[in-house]
Amino acid sequence: MKEENVNIEMVGKNIELTPAIKQYVEEKIGRVYRYFDRILKVKVVIEKERQSREPVFDVEVTLDANGKLIRAEMEDPDLYAAIDKVSDKLESNIKRFKEKLFGSRQAGRQDKVIQETYENEVEDFSQPSIERRKRFAVKPMTEEEAVLQMESLGHTFFVFMDPDSGNPKIVYKRRKQGYGVIEVLTE
Repeated sequence: MKEENVNIEMVGKNIELTPAIKQYVEEKIGRVYRYFDRILKVKVVIEKERQSREPVFDVEVTLDANGKLIRAEMEDPDLYAAIDKVSDKLESNIKRFKEKLFGSRQAGRQDKVIQETYENEVEDFSQPSIERRKRFAVKPMTEEEAVLQMESLGHTFFVFMDPDSGNPKIVYKRRKQGYGVIEVLTE
């Protein structure tokens, strides 16, 4: 990896990203460049949160490798430990992604013994198993009504129709706190 190839977008929330922090992020997260020939974007969001009295640092990394998104998120009371953890998790996710990608391409050329060993060692992500399918009517409602509906059902997400635009939206419960909304735009 060449130093000039590292191009990482960094965002700080409730924290100033000092040159030392930026350099550390570039050193740790910049290692991902050795896994891909073409990386379109690497975005790192560092957020300082308050949990009880101690601050906790949440570090989220999103990697766009030629249209393939790989994401990792970790938190720790120590900022540098959080960066280390997210870097390790991102590398693990990349390796798992590449094993899935190359494993599915080479599966036809491997003999049965090697394939059985591979399947026992690596979780199979090549064919997602849809366990259940539901159909339901999507009704127009406000985002607040959708949150109430989601909470009353005990779900972590809820699909509804925006009454103004007629487009579908999804409200979901965020891991940390609060809710998020995904707007589906139709062309």
